[in-house]
Amino acid sequence: MVEEFKTVPLRTIGLFELQTLLNNLAEEYSESIVKHAFVNLRSVMKMAQKLKFISENPGEETKMPATRAVERPTMTPWQINSL
Repeated sequence: MVEEFKTVPLRTIGLFELQTLLNNLAEEYSESIVKHAFVNLRSVMKMAQKLKFISENPGEETKMPATRAVERPTMTPWQINSL
């Protein structure tokens, strides 16, 4: 997020830019990574509003994008017993 917005003033960042960033992350990364970015993005914008750097919080309107499925390995009963 920092790399994407490091030269952009907070007051010029809107919902479109935030949602586009999240959507781009969702194309490449798993749900857990995107969820962390989503939560952090909303927290940063909420704090910016609280500190009066911005008047309205565009982070409130962002939606968690759909992410690609991640294949999670599972253990068989035999593997659990052998541990």
